[in-house]
Amino acid sequence: MSDAVAVNSQRRTAGSGAGRSSGRVRTNTFPGRRRSTVVIAAVMATAVAGCGIAVDGHGLTMDERLSHLRTAGRRGADAHQQLRIRDVRVDAAHCEQAYDSGGAGDDIPADNPDGSVSDIWREHVKGNFVKACLSGAFPGE
Repeated sequence: MSDAVAVNSQRRTAGSGAGRSSGRVRTNTFPGRRRSTVVIAAVMATAVAGCGIAVDGHGLTMDERLSHLRTAGRRGADAHQQLRIRDVRVDAAHCEQAYDSGGAGDDIPADNPDGSVSDIWREHVKGNFVKACLSGAFPGE
């Protein structure tokens, strides 16, 4: 038996006393892991269950938001194709110009109680359009 193997086997047997399993390495190094997994699963289930419910009391459901983001993505992908057809370089500036000039932001559903569109929601829709325009693909494709 080599010296290294003898030392390792001595360490394994020396540490095995009452209440310890010999040679077993403890794999659960995160004691709250099971509890946090259950909490994360509960939060995700709540989020999925609430997809059809109005978000923030503003009247737009998560499904409506996602639907409009998909529409903006499709329009962005179409803009990508149009830029390619016209031999225009597809970059962020041209995609933003296509968004602004094409009226893609004119039909954004209102997310405020007063019927207006918040700046955050407007930027989110525009960002989705521009990303799809740059890549040529839209969500769900």
